[in-house]
Amino acid sequence: MSTQEVDYVSYDKTHMEIVKAGMPQIKEYYFGGSISEKRSLILCLDRFLDPHYQYQLSYEEYIFDWLEDELKGAKSLPLKEDIFDLLYNYSERGYEDCELLDSGEIKCGGTSN
Repeated sequence: MSTQEVDYVSYDKTHMEIVKAGMPQIKEYYFGGSISEKRSLILCLDRFLDPHYQYQLSYEEYIFDWLEDELKGAKSLPLKEDIFDLLYNYSERGYEDCELLDSGEIKCGGTSN
């Protein structure tokens, strides 16, 4: 039997209100939160960026700019994976040709960053 740990990440109405409030509130909450809270906020952003839910945030490009910066600086691999997934799935910034390696490096078109 495997002893691999399973992470549980969720978000609630508070996270949704933070996202709706805009980038300053998103950043303030994110930078003041634990890894767990950061991951909850990132999961909530998934809902807002997913075209299925039809949210149209006027600051979406700012979110992607910020996520790219956070992807480079994140120390937690699970957090980095969550951020990478948003960029890969919802941005039009070339991440569809990339993968996140177990080391935390990003490999795009045969090169690591």
